[in-house]
Amino acid sequence: MSLFIYAFCPSFDQTRKIISLIVYMDDEIDFRNDIDGTKRLKDVINRYAFIFQRGNIFDLCDWLPFFNEYNISLIVEAENALIEKADIAGDPIIWANILLYSKYYEPFSVEIQSKICKVIESQISKISSNDVMLHKEFWYILIFHNCPHIPVALRNTMDAIVNTLSVAATASANNPSSTAIKLVCDYLLRQSPNGNKPTESFFNWNNIMGIGAQITYRTYQRTIFKQYRRSKHGLYASID
Repeated sequence: MSLFIYAFCPSFDQTRKIISLIVYMDDEIDFRNDIDGTKRLKDVINRYAFIFQRGNIFDLCDWLPFFNEYNISLIVEAENALIEKADIAGDPIIWANILLYSKYYEPFSVEIQSKICKVIESQISKISSNDVMLHKEFWYILIFHNCPHIPVALRNTMDAIVNTLSVAATASANNPSSTAIKLVCDYLLRQSPNGNKPTESFFNWNNIMGIGAQITYRTYQRTIFKQYRRSKHGLYASID
C-alpha cells in the first residue's frame, strides 16, 4: 500500500519515508537475513520497478545503497534505465551508488566498474592546473579517492593530482584559501596501515553505517518512527 502511494510522488523525501518504513518493519520481518523475507521485499519492490524506470534518479539515489544493504536486485529493465539516467546526469555520487548496488552480482559489477573507471578517467582528464578544486570534475576525486572497487593505478592518478594541489597550496601559504586546501589534501592523502581508509572517506564505501540506520524522516519538532514520550503539556514529543 505504501509503495502504491509512493508511486504517485517518488520524491527524495518520500523515498526516505518509504525506506524508513522498511527499516522499522525489518525489526519484525528480518528482510536482510531471512531468505523468505528478502524474497518478499524484492518481489514487491520489483512490482513497482516502473518507478525506477521513469523517476528522477536524484530522487531515487538512496534506494541504491539500501538495495546493497538489503540484498535486493531490480529487474534488468530498471537497472538499464538507472544506468542510462546516470550517464545523462554525470554525477559522481550517482555513479558511486550504482557501483555499490552492482556488488550483488560479480559479472554485472565488473561491467559497471569498467564503465565507471572510464567515466572517472575522462572527467579527471579535464581538470587543469588552474583552480583545481573549482572544477566540477574534482568531485570525482572527492568521491572515488578511496574506492576499494577501482584499480589502484586509477587511485594513484587521483593521488597525483591531489599531491600537486597540496604542493601548490604549501607554496602559496599567504593565500587565505591555502590552509583549507591543504587540509582537504591531507585528508585525501591520509593512509591507514592496510592501505584502506574505510572510516576516512567522503563516501561510505565500506558500509560503516548502513543507510537504513542513517535515515530518519523528521518534521519540525517531531520525528516519525523514533522513540516518543509524553511531554508535560500532554503531547507526544520525540526523545531526540
